[in-house]
Amino acid sequence: MNDENTASRYQCKKCHDYFNFKPDEVRWREFGSYSEKTITCPHCGCVNVIKYVDGFNQNPNFDERYYM
Repeated sequence: MNDENTASRYQCKKCHDYFNFKPDEVRWREFGSYSEKTITCPHCGCVNVIKYVDGFNQNPNFDERYYM
């Protein structure tokens, strides 16, 4: 099975319509300490976050190395 042509189904958080998207339509937005995997709804144009990654688990508030 070729993953390039596999479409995923998602429900928009704003208009609640279902739509299909391919992996090449997904965008990663990189910020200083976290990353978001986003897809834009073709019906209303809302940007939906489908995955959130917290800086490779490098949160200094919960890291014991900073408090020893």
